[in-house]
Amino acid sequence: MTILDVGCGPGTISADLAALVPQGRVICFDASETALQAAREVFAERGLSNAEFVRGNVEEIPIPTGSIDLVHAHQVVIHLIDPLRSVKEMRRVLKTALAETMRATGSDPDMGARLKALAMRAGFEPDKVVCSVGSWCFTTEDDVRWWGESVADRMAEDSELRQRVAEVGVMPAEEMDAGVRAWRKWSTSKEAWFGVMNGEIICTK
Repeated sequence: MTILDVGCGPGTISADLAALVPQGRVICFDASETALQAAREVFAERGLSNAEFVRGNVEEIPIPTGSIDLVHAHQVVIHLIDPLRSVKEMRRVLKTALAETMRATGSDPDMGARLKALAMRAGFEPDKVVCSVGSWCFTTEDDVRWWGESVADRMAEDSELRQRVAEVGVMPAEEMDAGVRAWRKWSTSKEAWFGVMNGEIICTK
């Protein structure tokens, strides 16, 4: 079995998937070399060798059509400039009658609710799309610190997201800096609370 983890990030979920298919392989796919290096380290720490690491753009996945058994995309489509094109690419690489899973919340507050529409516009039949929701709630000191610092780090001056935002011009540097300060302050608050609902879908081809 071959699994493609789109937007694998630091590879923690990818490693869990790899452990489930020891005789198969997981392709860790991300636009960030920093993320891929982190994923390599996670796999090494866990003693997993059934993976390959590919850097690229999800709008043009460098993988042959119909060659993947399962595509997984966790919190990916919220970050994409053209999510429909990207979901079409994920569908293209899938073998017939196999699954694609996506979960989304975040910077686009409606993305989770739009996953079904995206999947159908990408070519999945309505009766082949199963929808559900999940939730996050961060309230403990450790969870609040982890979430606040992780968001602040993504917005920090030397981050790849910051560079991309500067290229696209969607937010001034001053606002990004203010966001970093706000998230770091929030992460130390005893009163901090963060909750969100995630849209989830499983699509079969």
